[in-house]
Amino acid sequence: MTRFMPLSLAASGLAAVLVFAAPGARAQDEGSSNIMKQLPNATQASVAGASPVNVAGALNYCIETEAVSDEDGTPTLVSLSKKYDAVPADHAGNKDYAIGTAGEFVAGGQTTTITGLPADDQKKLCGTVLSRAKSLL
Repeated sequence: MTRFMPLSLAASGLAAVLVFAAPGARAQDEGSSNIMKQLPNATQASVAGASPVNVAGALNYCIETEAVSDEDGTPTLVSLSKKYDAVPADHAGNKDYAIGTAGEFVAGGQTTTITGLPADDQKKLCGTVLSRAKSLL
């Protein structure tokens, strides 16, 4: 079941582009925008190095994919999003949040993805995302 939270829909048109692109793949501009590059798998270090807004977006991804329960994740997501203005009231969007909603992390200049991991590993890493999100409150 796919569930769309208002926070993910308000992030921006960028979220739609990232979410509906091939999971874990990004277009590269090397003379052709059709060349796709597979992103490396995310790790605990990816979560630890991500911005609070990127963590909020990733938590949204984890809730939407049911790797984190709605009951556990949504209160933390709402609080984190408010604290760090992850989804601005003017609906201008936030790139870090949008990237997170696609299951991606940006840390130390490297983009990694949770989408290439097996389901059990995604669930474990989403537990790390939830713990990090709670620590940021």
